[in-house]
Amino acid sequence: MLDVIQKAILAGVGATTTAKEQTESVLSELVSKGKITTEEAADLASRFIKTIEGDLDKSRADFEHALEAALVRANVASQTKLEALTERIAQLERRVGELEVDKPPTDPTA
Repeated sequence: MLDVIQKAILAGVGATTTAKEQTESVLSELVSKGKITTEEAADLASRFIKTIEGDLDKSRADFEHALEAALVRANVASQTKLEALTERIAQLERRVGELEVDKPPTDPTA
């Protein structure tokens, strides 16, 4: 499962990088042909990057939500729940230890 998650994240990063590189290439070509100025290209690139980052943030949030839902459906405990259970077990072990100390010895012949 972690392999699938890692591949999805890497695919998102790769797509973002490719889109950025293609945008820079197109803008550079437009500047070299005199269709837009360097300043206009910089402004367009900046706006594009902000849009992509916003889309990426939304995609990341959607992915995290879907992953959480899948983990709940699969009945996988969260880190918080595991920590709470670990603490509860430690408390119970301490209590059992206290009860064993307080318990009078039993007569094995009885």
